[in-house]
Amino acid sequence: NVYGVDEYNNIEAKFLEEFGTNISTKSEWRSLTIARTFSDSSVVEDYTVTVKEDETENINAKLSDMAHMTIDSKPSGATILINGDNVGTTPHSVDMASGDYEITLKKHGYYNFRKQVHLDSSMPNIMLNMSRQYFKSSMFYFGGGYQSGTMTSAGGIVGTYIHKVNVELSYMVGLSESEEIFWNHNDASDEPSSYTYKPTYMGAKLGYGINLNSRLRITPKVGCGVTQLKGTIKQDNGSKYKPEEAYAIPLSIGCSLDFALTPWCAIFARPEVSFAVSESDIYNNLSQVSTKVKGYASGFNALAGLYFYF
Repeated sequence: NVYGVDEYNNIEAKFLEEFGTNISTKSEWRSLTIARTFSDSSVVEDYTVTVKEDETENINAKLSDMAHMTIDSKPSGATILINGDNVGTTPHSVDMASGDYEITLKKHGYYNFRKQVHLDSSMPNIMLNMSRQYFKSSMFYFGGGYQSGTMTSAGGIVGTYIHKVNVELSYMVGLSESEEIFWNHNDASDEPSSYTYKPTYMGAKLGYGINLNSRLRITPKVGCGVTQLKGTIKQDNGSKYKPEEAYAIPLSIGCSLDFALTPWCAIFARPEVSFAVSESDIYNNLSQVSTKVKGYASGFNALAGLYFYF
């Protein structure tokens, strides 16, 4: 019928076909359910009324329209929560009263989707797009790269993010030697000995990752390490003094800009400035005569490479 009223619960009255019919019953509290029934669903509203002798209680019942909805997502297979209740996975069909609902989608490898959506019969099909989560707040990675600057080198990195806090270890090997440096000592002849030096670096960095979007992340970093020089003798004057090894301890400040190629592989570029806070005597002597040696621990470098993460 035009009003669609087909059910009264706990009321001592016959079936009513229209609103506006008087109901006679005993004086006491009663619960009333009014429903509009469709072919496969109904909208139900519950009311509590007080029934008193010689008094009339008016009820204005407004029933919402029902809509047969299909909720889907890209990609499919996402868990659906409607107003916090798990109702299944996409694609999912459901009969719902028209209105506003909070829809949440969850799927491994994607950001949670949450949106207030108005559902009604004019939009029976809803497609929701989920964003791929490339960088996670907690992950482990390893890789390698090439560094240019005051210390041209190549090496490897290994690190982790724990709730966006980044800890990384790196090991770099210099790709070129210093110029030939001559040493003279008072226990040898007037002819000096000469060495060339090749650097290695081992250090640790601490940073904090900031996701700029689903694929791009920037991580400001501070670090500390050891730059070690290994000398190769080119000319020996017979001196017992062998300045074959030296070291410096540099601090570094920089940032890493990472771009995810896939959900398990990323490329990175990380410029940084370093400065030596401690040097061995031999390193100090070398850095005074060689700007190249000085640059191994103090200067500007940029590392670029690729890493795998999970």
